[in-house]
Amino acid sequence: MTRLILCEVARWARAVGAPLVLLATVTFGPALLPSGTMRLVPAGPFFIGWLTTVAAALTWLLLTAVRTVLGPARDHRAAEHLQVLREGAAAEHAHLLCIEQTLGRSPAGQRALISDVHDGTSTDVWLSEAALPSGSFALVVLGNSTGRLVDWMDPAEVAAARRAERKASARRRWQATHAARLAARRARTGAADVIRAAEALLDRH
Repeated sequence: MTRLILCEVARWARAVGAPLVLLATVTFGPALLPSGTMRLVPAGPFFIGWLTTVAAALTWLLLTAVRTVLGPARDHRAAEHLQVLREGAAAEHAHLLCIEQTLGRSPAGQRALISDVHDGTSTDVWLSEAALPSGSFALVVLGNSTGRLVDWMDPAEVAAARRAERKASARRRWQATHAARLAARRARTGAADVIRAAEALLDRH
C-alpha cells in the first residue's frame, strides 16, 4: 500500500511541480528583489505584467490539477477500451495489431508495417480508409494482405491503458498480500487460543 501511495504522490509532484514553482516565483519573487531594483521599473506596467503572470501561472496550476484528478478515470476508460479490442480480436479473421511504421499513405488508406499483438508476427498490410500514427493499436479484419479497420487506439491512449493496468495489478498484489497476512494472523491467534485452552485444561487436572 505504501508503494501505491508513493506512486500517487510522485504523480502529483510531476504534474503540479512546475506550475507551483512558477506561481511561487512570480508571487514572492518581487519581494526578494533589492529595493533599488523596483524603482527602476514603472509601477503601473510592472504591476500589470506581474498580475498577468500570476493569473497565467494560477490558471496553469488549476488546469494541471484538474487533469491530474481526472487522469485515473481517463486511464480506466482506456484500459476498458483496450480490453474491448482484445476481446474483438477473438473473432474470426480479426487481429489486434500494433502499427510499427507507415510505409505509404493516400486518401484511400495506408500501407503499414504491423506486428500482431498476440503472437508478435510482423508483416506489411494495406489498411483501407485508415491513417493511424505509429504506436497505435488497431483491431483489423485481415484478408489477402488487406485489412478493414474496425476500431483503434492512439499511442497516448495505449499508454494510459497500460498505466491503469499496472496500477490495478499492483493493487491486486497488495490485496492478496494483505489477505494472506490477515489469514496468517488469524491462524496464529487460533493456534494460541487452542494452546491456552489446553494449558488451562491441564492446570485444572
